[in-house]
Amino acid sequence: MIKWPDDLISDIARRKVVLFLGAGISLNSKTKAGHRPKNWLQLLEEAVTQIPNKSKPVVKRLLKERDYLTACDIVKRELGPDKYATFFTKEFLEPQFEAAVIHELIFGLDSRIVATPNIDKIYETFANHKAKGSIKTKHFYDEDVADAIRRSNRLVLKVHGTIDSPAKMIFTRSEYAAARANGISAADGPRMARVL
Repeated sequence: MIKWPDDLISDIARRKVVLFLGAGISLNSKTKAGHRPKNWLQLLEEAVTQIPNKSKPVVKRLLKERDYLTACDIVKRELGPDKYATFFTKEFLEPQFEAAVIHELIFGLDSRIVATPNIDKIYETFANHKAKGSIKTKHFYDEDVADAIRRSNRLVLKVHGTIDSPAKMIFTRSEYAAARANGISAADGPRMARVL
C-alpha cells in the first residue's frame, strides 16, 4: 500500500491540487469488443501503413530511434490535413472507448482542476456524465482559460487540444515548437502564474 504524505492528503481534500492525467490513464480504457487505445508507438506504426512508400523507411527509422515527434511530423505532412484528421478521428473517437475503474477513482478525488495532454475524450466524457454536465472543458487555445482556472467550477484542461479539433492538436515536433513560441510560456506566463 502507498503511504501518502499527510500534506498531500490535506491538499487533495482542500481541492488545492491539479491532477495531471497522462496517456497511461487512457490506455486502461476498452471498447465493447475489448480493444484498447494504441500507445504512441502502436499509433505511429499504424500511421506508417497509410503514408507513401517513399517515406516509410525514414519514419520506421525514426520509430526505432524513438523520435516519435519527428515521425509524427512526417506522417502529418505525408497524409495531408484531411487524411491526418480522419486517421486520428478513427483512432481516438470512433472506437467509443469506455471509461475504466481508474477514471472513476480519479473522479472520486474531487479535484477542481484536471489537466491532460490526452487528445481523446474518455475522461471528460465520463466525468461530465457523473457530474451531470457541470464540468467545463477548456483547451490550451481557448481565450478564457485563465478565467476558467480562477472560477470554482470543476475543469478539465486539455493542454494539447482535442480530437474534436485535429487541426489544433499538439502532436508533432513542429506543433510543440510552435506552442512554445506562441504559448503561455512566453507573453502570458506571468499572468498565468498569478492566476494559479
